[in-house]
Amino acid sequence: MIDVNCYNCKSNKKKLILKQTGKDTYLELIHKNKGSLFNKWFSCLDCGFIYRSPVLTEPEIKKMYDLYDTLVMKPDADSYFDRIFNLPKKISENYQKCVWFKKNALKNLPSFNKISFIEVGSGSGLFMATAKKYLNIEKIYGVEPNTKMRKLAEKKVGTKVFKKLSEVREKFDFIFVLKVLEHIKDPRKFLKEIKKISKKKTTFFFEVPDVVDFINLKDDNSRFWIPHIYYFNRKTLFSILNEFNMKVITSRTIISNNKRSFFQLLVKNI
Repeated sequence: MIDVNCYNCKSNKKKLILKQTGKDTYLELIHKNKGSLFNKWFSCLDCGFIYRSPVLTEPEIKKMYDLYDTLVMKPDADSYFDRIFNLPKKISENYQKCVWFKKNALKNLPSFNKISFIEVGSGSGLFMATAKKYLNIEKIYGVEPNTKMRKLAEKKVGTKVFKKLSEVREKFDFIFVLKVLEHIKDPRKFLKEIKKISKKKTTFFFEVPDVVDFINLKDDNSRFWIPHIYYFNRKTLFSILNEFNMKVITSRTIISNNKRSFFQLLVKNI
């Protein structure tokens, strides 16, 4: 583990805003019996960015995500996928995302002919499968580093899922980045990479945890576990996106059935 300053502005001035309690089972994938470590969240006093410190090293991060599926896909891969995919519409987060995306991003499209879609950080393919079903998208690609989750997505969605962004050669009209940025140690480097697979007028759909979680959730909530490195507020996220000539078209905050909050935004290249 390593102590870090604010990622956004590099300041070392910070205020402790949450000390996580309980046991982090993701952390225990790599550090047995140490699930109560790495539990401090700070707010930067200079720019307001929210981050954890200390954080995992690169080898620790790789090891954790190699084993990520063991905690997510329970009791087995197929049962996990089918249970979430078949949730009723009123409680399906993926269905609700599709409805909002269709209303705000697809309403002026005459057809999907020759329109290309990719999800970066596609996990087990649940959103891709939901998009194919409810948005009538014939083909959507994915990018997912975890081997078992990648293979499950390919089987369930019937599409190509790349292991890493550098394998992607095509440029896409729509790029989904859902529940990903908060996991990325260097979001600016990541945004630079996804820009390479975008077109001049590409629309991005981003989703990240909303900072209101620090008000609505208890300090033992798994939302604050080690896979999440950052919380973006509107000011910091909009500012970073602007560095890459990406303009926010519309956004919203929603609260799920388990009181977790999500900040969703549609962004265009400019």
